[in-house]
Amino acid sequence: MKEAPSRLKSTLENQNFLQETAPYLEKLALYGAAGEAAAGMVLMEHQRLTAEAQEQRVILEGLMKKIKNIPQKLSISTMDSFLHRALSGPDFAPPGQ
Repeated sequence: MKEAPSRLKSTLENQNFLQETAPYLEKLALYGAAGEAAAGMVLMEHQRLTAEAQEQRVILEGLMKKIKNIPQKLSISTMDSFLHRALSGPDFAPPGQ
């Protein structure tokens, strides 16, 4: 998701299309980056790497603010759900508990 917009921009010759879809492509790239940050955060939490998980959380929260500021709608509600669950999900219990 994160790379698709840049690939389109580098290979597509229809500048009108790229111009018209620019906000959508930007939002798609942000969703891709947010998904990476969310997955990284969850993995870091699971490994008890608190500082690293917090760094990913800050990145994710910033990306989600940027996503929210782009008014164009994308039909990827499962991504929103995943990102919100990652942010609000419970911290992992220590292994063996």
